[in-house]
Amino acid sequence: MRLPGGLFAGAPGGGYETTGPAMKTQVAATTIRIPDSLAELDQWIVWRYEQRNGGKPTKVPYQISGSHASSTDPKTWCSWGETVKAWQQHPRRWSGIGFVFSPGDPFFGIDLDQCLDATGELKPWAQPIMEQFPDSYAEISPSGLGIKIWGKGRMLGGGAAFPMGDGRVEIYDQARYFTVTGNHWAGQMLDVEEHQAALDWLLALSPHGQKKVPITLDEGKIPKGSQHDTLVSIAGTMRARGCEYPEIEAALLEINKTRLEEPAPEANIKRIADSICRYAPGDKRGLGRAARDLKDRADGIPVPSTEQWPEPIDEAAYYGLAGDIVRTLEPQTEADPVALLIHVLVGMGSLVGRNPHFRVGGASHHTNENAICVGKTSSARKGTAKSDTFNLLGRVDPVWADNQVLAGLSSGEGLIWAVRDQIEKQEPIRDKTKAITGYQSVITDHGVADKRLLVIEPEFASVLRVAGRDGNTLSTVYRQAWDSGLLRVLNKNSPVKATGAHVSIIGHITRDELLMELSNNDKVNGFGNRNLWLCVQRSKYLPDGGDWDGLDLGPLVSRLRDVVEFARGVGEIRRNAEAGAMWHEVYAELVGERGGLFGSLTSRAEAHVLRLSCIYALLDCSAEVRRCHLEAALALWKYCEDSAEFIFGTAQGHQVVDQILKALQNAPEGLTRNEIRDVFARHRSSEEIGAALRILSERELVESEKEDTGGRPVERWFATSEDARKARKGRKGEGA
Repeated sequence: MRLPGGLFAGAPGGGYETTGPAMKTQVAATTIRIPDSLAELDQWIVWRYEQRNGGKPTKVPYQISGSHASSTDPKTWCSWGETVKAWQQHPRRWSGIGFVFSPGDPFFGIDLDQCLDATGELKPWAQPIMEQFPDSYAEISPSGLGIKIWGKGRMLGGGAAFPMGDGRVEIYDQARYFTVTGNHWAGQMLDVEEHQAALDWLLALSPHGQKKVPITLDEGKIPKGSQHDTLVSIAGTMRARGCEYPEIEAALLEINKTRLEEPAPEANIKRIADSICRYAPGDKRGLGRAARDLKDRADGIPVPSTEQWPEPIDEAAYYGLAGDIVRTLEPQTEADPVALLIHVLVGMGSLVGRNPHFRVGGASHHTNENAICVGKTSSARKGTAKSDTFNLLGRVDPVWADNQVLAGLSSGEGLIWAVRDQIEKQEPIRDKTKAITGYQSVITDHGVADKRLLVIEPEFASVLRVAGRDGNTLSTVYRQAWDSGLLRVLNKNSPVKATGAHVSIIGHITRDELLMELSNNDKVNGFGNRNLWLCVQRSKYLPDGGDWDGLDLGPLVSRLRDVVEFARGVGEIRRNAEAGAMWHEVYAELVGERGGLFGSLTSRAEAHVLRLSCIYALLDCSAEVRRCHLEAALALWKYCEDSAEFIFGTAQGHQVVDQILKALQNAPEGLTRNEIRDVFARHRSSEEIGAALRILSERELVESEKEDTGGRPVERWFATSEDARKARKGRKGEGA
């Protein structure tokens, strides 16, 4: 298991030792704490000072093997745990460790060089910058004279650098690495927070202005898989900087011609420029992730009209051993108790393996589950729940924790490979004359013996982004993993398959990221409804962390080991009579029709409740689901259902439908069909508009009236929500 930052508990940061007149080397401290969102990415290198040609000492990046590392080659990076271990084992070989910024992560970094005076006080020119990022992770640089800030946001290309006061500001979001000291600014270990607006503000402080920040791309060809997103990012950034259509079109056509691995048709390039220019010049909504508009992602989903956070989960969900674990850990962590609970349940469902199962007709349900923790912001302590619970679960089965808990979902083939079967191929048998006399099977790969796999994705938005790309097989294999454990893709170049796979997934994402990245295709093809959606938030503030040293986890570890031992002998799980009667009572409600996107994403309610009830039963060392287990599962499902309703609200799961509904909700006077077409800058046909209005009308979300114009009557459409009707009534009153 990759080591999260939280496992290195203790005093923040390390010290320094002087190694020369112009450089300091970070002492390899036994304790260093950084945000989990950084530690859980395999984007780490070691570095050391090297003096070249008698000049200024340079921080040169290396792989832990001793070979040079590159900030543009992921193959030369490794995990946080491996990097820290190498640095601690060879403190005189390596000066420190570093984090590499990649196009695949959501982070940017700000380096404020020479921003601290000799006493460690912030210089006046740096004060306003630090005030823009008060809640995001920052640390003092190895020199002791600078500060590095991490945030979430997007800029373009190779970054920006400019002088400020008597120092210098450098900003990057890819193709660079930052040294990491763990020497927290102001002694505070913070999360990495979303700060797009503050980033834009800082870029605008450049002497040339943000609009003049050069648009640069890394050397080499842009690979086929990222061409579309790269072009949209460039176009969006140019528009945000005030560029007009001709300038954007010319730039994209030139990049298409000279930089793309596989140039796209000119019409496609012009379509990107045209779509981005729907935004007004300077409008940052076209920035970076505007690909979601062009690839039918969910930017058209309106923020739900209700902002009511789900009611607290029913105490019944904290039944048994899972509840005991949550009650033990909860006082010592800022994580939401719901997040702790779901990490325990999904983790144990993975740990016990595939043997326990519940038969429904000809199908079997196992204890593998998928759960996505959704926070209002990135400070919801989603990753903290993982660190705290897996510190416990890792003691139950260290082999599972070290080898079967991974991150990095990027393709269906990659997921299959992690749990692959033995691979064989046919080779010819030849006689002494080299004539083929037959064929024999030869093993080329022995496969994976342990088919348990728990994938924990701290940035689940990247998974949604990848799964939405044309030709990517991740969504298909994701569904297969939840359904049956038989994983394969119909690809002649990928003969690998997996049988009996026991794959569980935990993802962390913010609500805004989820609404932006969930593609229309994934809403309807079952990708979404194979997940439990849970709203989580920070439960409390613990400036000094919890008293983990005072916790006696031994009894809980012993009980969990008993569960694992018991589960090894369990095959088919059944309900007892009382639980069976209760199941009959609730079944109709669980399988009932639900409308809109909320209904689509909660349409496997009965299957999720069944699996959760089996996990609760196994935690009781029972091969029989009893009423208490079913009640616990139903209580947790109710919270998941409420969370999904809060997250997705009135969204209908179709971009055109959602945009029309949003427009009508914001127009109390109603809109005619022509005015609705104007919402899309007339880029949608009358047939598409008509079909969307029929869907909304059938769901009783809109209504129409005939308006007498003295000629042909005009059809005017209105939203039917209570707020829309009140606004409409108010406008009529004003007109009277």
